[in-house]
Amino acid sequence: MGAFPGRQTEFGRLIRVKCDLKLVAYIVALADPAAAIELIRKKVGGPNDEIQDVASVSDNLLRYLDLQSGEYVRADATHPLERRANLNH
Repeated sequence: MGAFPGRQTEFGRLIRVKCDLKLVAYIVALADPAAAIELIRKKVGGPNDEIQDVASVSDNLLRYLDLQSGEYVRADATHPLERRANLNH
């Protein structure tokens, strides 16, 4: 159990997707890099996309974004409410 009630992870992952010349980063509420990559590959990755684990992200960030285990959000949203509106898209 993580540091906060209802959480299953104490940190998440920053995952980068490269499609042609475009880079998109996702914050994923999964501690295991391979599981985070696989989730992004299944949900948003294309057949020719290069998907990489970049770094860990803190549970404080996951809590700020209100991400629960297994959820993800694009890292380039400019406001927390925008991030929630784009959750899992």
